[in-house]
Amino acid sequence: MDAGADRIVLTIQDAGRTLVQVNDNGSGMSANDARMCFERHATSKITNADDLFALRTKGFRGEAMASIAAIAHVELRTCLHDDPIGTRIYIEGSRVVAHEPCQTAKGTSIAVKNLFFNVPARRNFLKSDVVEFRNIMDEFHRVALAHPGLSFSLYHNAEEVYVLKPGNLRQRIVGLFGPAFNEKLVPVQENTSLVRLSGFVGKPEFARKSRGEQFFFANDRYIRSTYLSHAVQSAYEDLLPEKSHAAYFLFMEVDPTWIDINIHPTKTEVKFGDEKALYAILRSSVRQALGQYNIAPSLDFDQETIFNMPSAPRTDVLQTHRPEIQRSTSVATHTATASAPMRQHAEPADWQALYDVLRGHAPDSPEAGPEAPRVVQSRMDLAEDTDRRPVQVHGHLIMASIRSGIMLIDMRRALERVTYERLISSLALNEPPAQQQLFPVQFELRPSEAALLNSLTDDIRLLGIDISSLGQGSYAVNGIAAHIPEADVVQLVAEILADHSETNGNTGNQTREKLARTMALRAAQRSVRPMATIELQGLIDELFGCDMPYSTPGGRPTLITIGLDELGRRFQ
Repeated sequence: MDAGADRIVLTIQDAGRTLVQVNDNGSGMSANDARMCFERHATSKITNADDLFALRTKGFRGEAMASIAAIAHVELRTCLHDDPIGTRIYIEGSRVVAHEPCQTAKGTSIAVKNLFFNVPARRNFLKSDVVEFRNIMDEFHRVALAHPGLSFSLYHNAEEVYVLKPGNLRQRIVGLFGPAFNEKLVPVQENTSLVRLSGFVGKPEFARKSRGEQFFFANDRYIRSTYLSHAVQSAYEDLLPEKSHAAYFLFMEVDPTWIDINIHPTKTEVKFGDEKALYAILRSSVRQALGQYNIAPSLDFDQETIFNMPSAPRTDVLQTHRPEIQRSTSVATHTATASAPMRQHAEPADWQALYDVLRGHAPDSPEAGPEAPRVVQSRMDLAEDTDRRPVQVHGHLIMASIRSGIMLIDMRRALERVTYERLISSLALNEPPAQQQLFPVQFELRPSEAALLNSLTDDIRLLGIDISSLGQGSYAVNGIAAHIPEADVVQLVAEILADHSETNGNTGNQTREKLARTMALRAAQRSVRPMATIELQGLIDELFGCDMPYSTPGGRPTLITIGLDELGRRFQ
């Protein structure tokens, strides 16, 4: 960009291990500058000392080129627009092998091959190809967003990933993150004496659990700032669910003398002259933008809300519902049985049968005998009174009576533990539990997400989601397991990818176990619903049939017990 290029092509092989090549059509370099750019502390972007206090260039030459040349094979081809021939320099491990004239296109081409060829120990510490390519994609996004008026292309292993044409910022965001982003954006614009603020923020309804598309730019340079991120987050106060994060693409134009970009080697952490004032401007601007587009909550004082209640039709009859004091056991059992889903294998509907077996008494059932179905014994000493059925409290808790007091079970956590152990069993048997769909569900992913999904497809299939690639970032869900809600399968896949976007590249059993935990957690959150008594009993039986019924895979407790002594003390 500093060389005036308007077309930049990035070519990658094997996530950068084999090749990282950058081609541009900028001004190029002379033969002397081409050689000097590999020397330490060398730069052609500063003409006088005052430039050090008003930096607007991207930097990069000097230490970076010398460091790259020390651990790779580097080939540089460059040509000035007015020269008939260019210059070629080839370096291996800081040793100049060739420095000669050559025929090349106008501009500059730099190819970095065989990374860490002379430092094999360092090469072993590279992450997986998925992680390394994602790092490259992150940097590509930052540069492409900062310069929407330039053309950018990215190719990985001879496959086209991005071909971005010049346009405005909204077009660039849509080109990078997909057409669905167009409806998610709210423009932000504010001009003050300190800063000129522009860009877009995401609508609250499209917030995600992970910090994904969040970008700050200062003078067209990507920066990180926890302090300013908090300003944007506070602008969404009362608009976002807990632990959710909205996307934003915000550009700040400030006086170069008011910003210090040299406090960190990567130049991503900066220091502003007055961060408190910038915090206030940023927060109020984002809040105002959300309010202008009728997203922030507002009050209408010209209307009495009490008179806006919809009136019932005249034919309706108001009925007073009285709580049922006593209900027939046969009717309750029949209703619960009709609403309960089919279970995988037969289990006793009454816990007390477990104690009859332990006492040596045969249960009064025509199925008793050597051919009776296998019974999963509960590990809790449930109360002997068969009329004390478990009840669902506040929608997500199960209260059950035990001989020593009462037991409270968190339904979400219980379902998470049960689902997790089902998934682990599927992995051990290597048998996908997915049921084929009559109409496959199709969805699209961005290139970075597609690369991650391709590496996880086999493991996800074993866990109950059969996914196939349709090409060009499109996928189809051909089958899902019974414990996964069909309506939420695409969102579940998105959350799995979000949870694994920060993975350190672990493979094998560690990756599968993490996938099972994520899938169990997400599926359990969507499976909590009002349940009949027989379903509550079945969930408790399944929970205590698990190897670790007392905690979730993440270590959180699934249940608590309150003893009779403690209950007695509460009433003293």
